[in-house]
Amino acid sequence: MVYLSTYLTPHTVTFGDIGLLRSVFRACMGRNVQLLFIAGPAGAEGTTGGCDDDATAASGAQTGEGIIARAANDLCRYYASRDGIQAKVLRVPYLYTASPALTDAFLVPLFEACSGGSDALQGAADAPFPLLCAEELAVLVHRIFDSRDANFEMLDVADAFGHPRPMA
Repeated sequence: MVYLSTYLTPHTVTFGDIGLLRSVFRACMGRNVQLLFIAGPAGAEGTTGGCDDDATAASGAQTGEGIIARAANDLCRYYASRDGIQAKVLRVPYLYTASPALTDAFLVPLFEACSGGSDALQGAADAPFPLLCAEELAVLVHRIFDSRDANFEMLDVADAFGHPRPMA
């Protein structure tokens, strides 16, 4: 089973992610289920907000989204150890899709602007752009289930492009 966190897009406004995740785990109890919880970058380990800089990390660790995301990761660890549910957490950069069938609040305006000519992304050259294509995530999930074991793990998608790590 694959459970997608509601915090997988950069500007998510949602409530009840932990409650929904808890109900999924309760439904898995006593069943032979392999659960993969796909979480966004806000719940990075170490409660530092995913930052190497101590000052930035301290401020990022206190955001509500980061605290909730880490609580969801801890909930997965709790149910895996207490009830023996085969659970893994996969932390990925925020997701985007190029599919015109799905509306992505982050990229749709960019695609619309580009269809009328050209557009440029505004921001610093070294600003983080922590995004992963949703279609690539599907391939990664398939590979994880192909080589899966029963141990609880926290897996991170590596930033192969050397982007600065995102704040929580």
